[in-house]
Amino acid sequence: MELYNILKKYHPRFTSVDFTKENVYSLLFKDKEYNDAVLRNTFSKL
Repeated sequence: MELYNILKKYHPRFTSVDFTKENVYSLLFKDKEYNDAVLRNTFSKL
């Protein structure tokens, strides 16, 4: 649900310069180093 709320902020255009995979990851996993596989898995669970 947390990912959904983050994405909702950028809806409907998703064109903000702040809308990057790295920024979304840092909002979800505050103190962890970026991991693309973890983010892709999180998106697939949405």
